Amino acid sequence: RQSALAFLAEMKKKRPDVSMETVTIAGRGVWHRILIGRFSTTEEAEDYRKHENLAREYPYCFVQLRSGNGP
Repeated sequence: RQSALAFLAEMKKKRPDVSMETVTIAGRGVWHRILIGRFSTTEEAEDYRKHENLAREYPYCFVQLRSGNGP
């Protein structure tokens, strides 16, 4: 959790709409996801990821629906 919070603080310096979501994944435990933005569609999120160079800067980033409350 501390590592995720530190990463979140660094990301907030670069990106205005950043948040953290904590989820429990069966068989994998507790995960702290760092989320950027709110998008209407998966395509919109993918475009943002590509055009903002997130894919290059963070090669393991991916588009994910927010848990429980949609995009």
